Amino acid sequence: MHLHPGVARLALAIGRDFGLRAVRVPAEPPGLIAAIEGRKPALGARLLYRWSGVLRRMAQKAGLISADQIFGIGWSGQFTLSRLLALIPRLPPGVSEIYFHPAAARDETLIRLMPDYAHEAEYAALLAPEAREALAQQGVGLTSYAALTARG
Repeated sequence: MHLHPGVARLALAIGRDFGLRAVRVPAEPPGLIAAIEGRKPALGARLLYRWSGVLRRMAQKAGLISADQIFGIGWSGQFTLSRLLALIPRLPPGVSEIYFHPAAARDETLIRLMPDYAHEAEYAALLAPEAREALAQQGVGLTSYAALTARG
């Protein structure tokens, strides 16, 4: 909901009053994801990326921290190990949030709410030694929003 312009303004203003220190800005570089998949960036992805610039400026003005870019929107529910391994060597400079929708097993609720999501495959990608090795080879350090906000 924080993507809606009116809701974003309220969420950022009210959030700060309640201790909000960081916010996810959905700045997923559409060209990078499309290049990995060998296609042109979709119009929706390009528009969301442009809007994310506005949201980033709003967050910065509110004194909030956000990652420089995120990855997980275009592959939501389908962020497999092969996609992760293709992304890691192409990560842009700065702080990247990489997010998944993992689950060790799907239950009736997940199946009903997210029928097309491969939760177990995303869980396996997170735990794969190949992913950790690829991150280490690229010199990618791991962090958290808590660590980023502690640095200010």
